[in-house]
Amino acid sequence: MKLVTFEAEGVERTGILLDDRIVDANAAYASYLKDEEDEDLAVEIAGVKVPPDMIRLLSTGRSGRRALENAKIYVEKLLGEDQEDLVSPGGLQVIYNPGEIRWKAPIPRPSKLVELAFAYKGVADEFDLKRDSGDVIFMEKALSAITAHEMPIIHPKDSERVITEIELGIIMGKRAEKVGEEEALEYVAGYTIVNDINAIDISLQDSFLMHYKGDSYPTFAPIGPCLVLKDQVPDPNDLDVTIWINGVVGQSYNTGEALHTVSQIVSQISGVIPLETGDIISCGAYSGVSACVIKPKDIIECEIKSIGRLRNHVVAEE
Repeated sequence: MKLVTFEAEGVERTGILLDDRIVDANAAYASYLKDEEDEDLAVEIAGVKVPPDMIRLLSTGRSGRRALENAKIYVEKLLGEDQEDLVSPGGLQVIYNPGEIRWKAPIPRPSKLVELAFAYKGVADEFDLKRDSGDVIFMEKALSAITAHEMPIIHPKDSERVITEIELGIIMGKRAEKVGEEEALEYVAGYTIVNDINAIDISLQDSFLMHYKGDSYPTFAPIGPCLVLKDQVPDPNDLDVTIWINGVVGQSYNTGEALHTVSQIVSQISGVIPLETGDIISCGAYSGVSACVIKPKDIIECEIKSIGRLRNHVVAEE
């Protein structure tokens, strides 16, 4: 199942992505309860089991997943009967076309956005840096950098070399602290796409000590378009990844080439800092990324198999 966060009429909602339609998950479940279960408290129950906030929704666990599945099946049946103008018991529109909504990052406000450095062979050498440790190398990125699918990436005036880095994103489903590799995936909710933008000419100043600055400008973390629940991704360590810049392939690789597996990444990071529900881990750039330079008016498209395609355009800072 593909979950999204979106904004409609100025209100942020959680949704289910069904082909080219966005289904308001909370409104759909309330409609299901009223129509299929004849439930008088449909709106109230839906507010608890399928809240319109992604972190709260992930926190509902198995009961929330069952409710989402019931809502999805219910709406698929209605779409098969050409019933698209559905209004929930609470008076909310249930089914949207992309032009009616504004995309948000799947987790618009995580407590942490953690990113890996030198996660693939050759990346450190590419920037004349040395990788001494065999452990996962990670750091945090400013949460203010987060933006969404179809939103602009702002090219800052004080950088002459901004690069785009497409990376697998791990989204945590529950709190993880000092978890072992064998159990690490139990704490993962699912996966997304992270476009880790970096003003690399700034990051490399002072022997890479300026990385946080070069990495954290506003809009430097497009994330989305969706969160794919982990049961829909058979093996996160075997996903094809492709990025296009103005329709030309900039990079193409497989997550199986990473130096560490998803389980190792979650285990090692949680051994140092607790990971909370909704936290995002961006799994690092592939070698050759230094050539993926972007400039104003460019169109950036990032695709990861089983997840989807994240699309953004670049604009100059005013």
